[in-house]
Amino acid sequence: MILRGEGLRRFLFDASGALASIRPKARMSLSLELSPPPVVPPKPAPLANPVSLPSDPVVLQRLPYPKQVSRRILWRYAVPLFIGHVAALFVFVPWLFSWSGAALLWVGIYFYGSIGINLCYHRLLTHRGFRCPLWLERFFVLVALCCMEDAPASWVAVTAAAASRMDARMYSTPPSMARP
Repeated sequence: MILRGEGLRRFLFDASGALASIRPKARMSLSLELSPPPVVPPKPAPLANPVSLPSDPVVLQRLPYPKQVSRRILWRYAVPLFIGHVAALFVFVPWLFSWSGAALLWVGIYFYGSIGINLCYHRLLTHRGFRCPLWLERFFVLVALCCMEDAPASWVAVTAAAASRMDARMYSTPPSMARP
């Protein structure tokens, strides 16, 4: 039996409007919590100088590009990116789709992204955060190259330059805390 609306109200409350005592089967309990009325926040005081909006429509203008940004298309990056996205459309061809391929896609994204980019390019080559045998370093570089995120030297140079600028701005050490 499903009670809705008025029937539910009559079931829960007696004629005086008080909550009726509900006794289900033995060893069962039913608890009803009534929430307090919502608290209405007070109205804020009016501002001394209200902001006036312009009567004419605001015309949005595009911000200029920074000096470092070139508007040229870098074809050595654009062509592989375009080919990869066109090749990804083959997933919609029914006889080329498989669930094992979908699972391998997710495993590959994790493997190549975490081992190739995070571990190799970033931690190993950019920051030299750990040491490993030369054959393992070359294997990591090979995995990273499969991500098509540029050559190791280019990636390391750009990332190191950005990190040094960030370090200079954000992590400048006060002279009192500098190492001797």
